[in-house]
Amino acid sequence: MVRDTARWPIHELHFPMSDAAASSLPRQLAIELFIVLAIGFALGLLGPFGSYAIPLDARLLYWMGFGLIGYAIFRPVNIAAESAADATRTPLWLAIILSALIAALPMTLLIGSFLEWLQYGSGYLEESFAVRYAQIGGIGIAIYALTYLVFRKAPSEERTAATDQIAQENRTGPAGAAQTALHSKLPVGFPAIIALSVEDHYVKVHGENVTEMLLMNLSDAIALMPEGSGIQTHRSWWVASNAVIGTSRSGRNQKLKLPGGTEAPISRANVAKVRATGLLN
Repeated sequence: MVRDTARWPIHELHFPMSDAAASSLPRQLAIELFIVLAIGFALGLLGPFGSYAIPLDARLLYWMGFGLIGYAIFRPVNIAAESAADATRTPLWLAIILSALIAALPMTLLIGSFLEWLQYGSGYLEESFAVRYAQIGGIGIAIYALTYLVFRKAPSEERTAATDQIAQENRTGPAGAAQTALHSKLPVGFPAIIALSVEDHYVKVHGENVTEMLLMNLSDAIALMPEGSGIQTHRSWWVASNAVIGTSRSGRNQKLKLPGGTEAPISRANVAKVRATGLLN
């Protein structure tokens, strides 16, 4: 089956973006930095991994300072891993573990070199490298998991219901694309098309409360839809713009709600494009 190629962005917060999305980025960065510094402070007090012998003030500077350096190394690699996971359908947890293995290498070399200098050749880069590498990778994964839990909060039911109501009120005319070139391949009387999705080698055509399977590629099906009538939200989904009645979110995964209970996923590669249409505002 031929699938459309998705571009790989560095993060879901891309330009162009709404003012609300732009204003949320500094807040998210501030929270992430606070989490890193808080963890660094706690580790500085506890003195794990043999660091307790360092005086307290130096130990706090050591853990908090290298926490910030680690954030600067790990965060871009994590972002790339998230995009790669979405583009290749790799489980996110596996992508994050692989990203931690990659980012932990330069971090281990930095810390090892620092400790070598501090203790005048204590063998950290040779004898203790593997242990320290595992420790740093584990800390990186733990920090990512904590920030993921912090930012996975979904909108309240009240806010979601209000957003859905506004979307339905602003929608004019029947939902979906009617009398398209694709209808010639569908049973007579098939209603307006609200979405297209991929299932194996088939395209699943969604109407309100009815679906039909067609043996064709998604790109060919989209080509038969009126120009400007919809948007591809995912490499395996196309949605009619006027059929969107709301949005939903679970962690970093966002979806567009359609009539009949259908929900179309939005890949991180397409978040900025969908947001630019106003469907996520």
